[in-house]
Amino acid sequence: MQNINTTYLVVGFLVLGILTILFSYSFQRPEILFLSIICFILGIIIWRFGYFLGPLLSSLFKITIKFGDYELTPEQDMIIKKTENGYYASMFLSIALKDSSTFKTEGQNLMLMQMFEKAITSLRGTTKISLIITNVDVSEFLEKLIEKRSLAEQKRSQLKANSAQAAILDREIESYNIQIKQISTGEKPMQVLAYAQVSAYAPTKNQVMQKVKNQAQQTAAILANALATEVTLLNGKDILSCFEWEVISPVSKAQIENELS
Repeated sequence: MQNINTTYLVVGFLVLGILTILFSYSFQRPEILFLSIICFILGIIIWRFGYFLGPLLSSLFKITIKFGDYELTPEQDMIIKKTENGYYASMFLSIALKDSSTFKTEGQNLMLMQMFEKAITSLRGTTKISLIITNVDVSEFLEKLIEKRSLAEQKRSQLKANSAQAAILDREIESYNIQIKQISTGEKPMQVLAYAQVSAYAPTKNQVMQKVKNQAQQTAAILANALATEVTLLNGKDILSCFEWEVISPVSKAQIENELS
C-alpha cells in the first residue's frame, strides 16, 4: 500500500517540471527552466523524505486518506472504521526486540520469558502482538570470521610462545573459534520484526480517537518497561505497511527492508 499523498505530490511535481520544460522550449523562454529545476528538486525531496513529509503535509492541510471502509487520519497515526453504531480505531506500535536467546544461558532465557509474561499480563484492553520472522543469511559473515581467524593464526605462528602479543592473539583466535562454532552448529539466527496493534470503540469519532491514543500510550509504556526495550508509535507509511501485513505478510527479508526504508 503506497502513501497516497506523497505519491501524488512526487508525480505532480515531476509532471509540472516536464511541462515547464516544454513551455520554455515552445515559447523560447529559457528563464522558465529555473521553475522546472525547482519542481524536479521538490519531487526528489518528497520522494526521499516522504515518510516524514507525508504525515506533516496531511496534518497541515487536513487530508484524509480513504481505502475501502477505512480511513487514515490527517496525522496518519491511526486507522478509523465507521459502523452503523459508532467508530473503531486502531494504532500500531513498533517493538524493538534486540535480545536473542541463541547466545544466552538457560537462566537468562528464563528471565526473558518472565519479562514477556509480565508484559502480557500488564496490558489493559485488547492488544495484538505480531511477529514477522525471517532467516538471516550469515554465510558471508562466517567467511569473514574464518578469514580473520586464519590471519590471526598466521600472525601467531610468527611470534614466540611466551610473548605478550602471542597471548593477545590466542584470546582473539579463541573468540573467533567460539563465534564460528556457535554460528555453524548452533541455532540459526533470525530477524524478528515485532509490532503491536491496539484498538478501541466509541460512539463518536473524536471519542474513539482520544480513547485509542490513551490506550496506545499506556500500552507503549507497559511494553517498554516490561521488556526493557524501545516502543514507538507508528505513523505514515509504516502504519500502512502494518495494516497491509495483516492481510499479506512480506515474503522475504529484502521486501521488509524495502518497505521500511
